[in-house]
Amino acid sequence: MNEHHASAAEYARSTLDAGSASAVSKATYLGAGVTVGGSLSMNEMVGLAGLVLTLLTFAVNWYYKHKLTQAEITSMQAREAREEAEHKARMGLYE
Repeated sequence: MNEHHASAAEYARSTLDAGSASAVSKATYLGAGVTVGGSLSMNEMVGLAGLVLTLLTFAVNWYYKHKLTQAEITSMQAREAREEAEHKARMGLYE
């Protein structure tokens, strides 16, 4: 029974260590964000937010335009294959 308590204590210690590492990591990122945010004026923050939103908009538009282009290419290839098959079938009637 003593081994059970020792393994439970070891598990609790490892869980606490993992939680501490996660908390320290989050605190580091928060501190960095506060430092950067504190050094910027409101105009700079708004400009930075506008830049980020512009880049996100560009990325989303590019992604969906790329998907649309790929769908159009696939559709065009399927149509050309159908037309080719119809053409061969019509030519077969003349032989």
